[in-house]
Amino acid sequence: MLVNLDIDDFITETIGRAHSLLVEIERTENSYGVYSSSVQQDGRCGRPSYVRSKGQLSYLIEQGFKLQEIATMLDVSCRTVKRRMMSYGLSVSGTYSTIDDNQPDELTR
Repeated sequence: MLVNLDIDDFITETIGRAHSLLVEIERTENSYGVYSSSVQQDGRCGRPSYVRSKGQLSYLIEQGFKLQEIATMLDVSCRTVKRRMMSYGLSVSGTYSTIDDNQPDELTR
């Protein structure tokens, strides 16, 4: 049974765009699991710890991702990322520029 609805083209296009956005959001949310964490049971009391390699964290920091973005990608809390970074001796400040205050003036002259 076919029903002929007289729907404005704008509404049809808007619904199509909304559907495309929802599909993209679902695809994006599902892709965050790419870096899913494995859990380490070490026999101690308390919650298990998430295993993250130093190289993985180092790479994400070097690529310029913010801590919250890294936490989202790895599906862990921002605090977990900070603790892991401290245990590996990693720092976001290591990615900052090392030029002094006078160099920008010299470079722009």
